[in-house]
Amino acid sequence: MPDPAKSVTTSFPAEGDKDATLDARVDPLAPAMRNLLKAIRAKEAGSAGYNADYRNDDKWVLTTKTFDQVRDLGRSQVTQQHEASSAIGAYQFLTATLDSLKIGLKLKGTERFDEQFQDALAVALMRRRGLDGYMAGTISLTTFCNNLAKEWASLPVVSTIQGQRRTVQPGQSYYAGDGLNRAGHTAEEILGLVRSLK
Repeated sequence: MPDPAKSVTTSFPAEGDKDATLDARVDPLAPAMRNLLKAIRAKEAGSAGYNADYRNDDKWVLTTKTFDQVRDLGRSQVTQQHEASSAIGAYQFLTATLDSLKIGLKLKGTERFDEQFQDALAVALMRRRGLDGYMAGTISLTTFCNNLAKEWASLPVVSTIQGQRRTVQPGQSYYAGDGLNRAGHTAEEILGLVRSLK
């Protein structure tokens, strides 16, 4: 857990909870973090940005809806529209991911799913993937980048590792071979963006 004297609180209500505070070095408003978030959004959501559905359309204005409303819309893509995924928002949050964030961050479900909130959720997911360890030097750049590739399919792995379905090479999506996903960045680009966080 970060030192409270060095942390800033997001819009989440559970102050003091690890998921609900961000080390000042990884403030989602810091330029290096903004650049990484922008790169993820660009390939995950395309031009639809913060209002993206699974097909990167912006048929819904998600930024004026609540967390629970967006969660339900994401789920409806699978249950009612028969899409292959429940991914929704700028960071293509899956329903299961939103459910786990709601529990982990002690969200009420009434939070507005606006741009700042979506960015904060993305940073919370980075923290689950080892952001704090990377910033503290206990997780390597390569390991953290590969962990991020497991969170966002558009991010490539940066070393040869076992992916979800097969061995994947630098520049490929961790999920290569699933028929749905491919990397949208080069390994060098992501290494540079993540390296600049420090």
